[in-house]
Amino acid sequence: MDEQITLEGLSVRADQTGAFAVLARLLVHGLEAEETVRALHAFTEEARQRREFPAALLAELLRVKGHYCRGETGVAHAAGLAAATLAREIGDDLAEAHAHKWLALIAFDEGRSKDGHDHLLDALAGFETAGAPEELPTLTRWYGEHLAFLGATEEAQRALRLARERYLDAGDLAGARALEADIAAVALKQGN
Repeated sequence: MDEQITLEGLSVRADQTGAFAVLARLLVHGLEAEETVRALHAFTEEARQRREFPAALLAELLRVKGHYCRGETGVAHAAGLAAATLAREIGDDLAEAHAHKWLALIAFDEGRSKDGHDHLLDALAGFETAGAPEELPTLTRWYGEHLAFLGATEEAQRALRLARERYLDAGDLAGARALEADIAAVALKQGN
């Protein structure tokens, strides 16, 4: 039976735990180190050749995060697309949702609002499907903030209220309180 493996905040289904031990050792220099992202790329390719797809998938997701944190959004984008495709092929909804979350961040950073919006919706749907409610409050907040940025104030308020409810459901009172200012700002913007 597969188990869930989490490394650097990313989770995937795992059936080759030996490969995951090797992957964990690759992170000794830190995820953002040049030697780490190079090693992750090599590991991903080798794991794919060995048909160890869950290990390859986690390495690809870590590579996305590493390149993104290094400011290498072009490489991170390519790795994110590869991770989303592999996750979809092996049926790992949680990993695919993580890939779309990173792709949304990358797209927003690069000024590609429509792509970011689409990836954000895919991430939200994926985390819901995968039963990962802990990701939903923050992503719902991002969604509301993006709608507000686009000028869709009524939709933004609905999304931000939903995010507040999700923070409350998760027991995160500070997160819920922080949204009050966002909701008020959008209401003020709507009044203008």
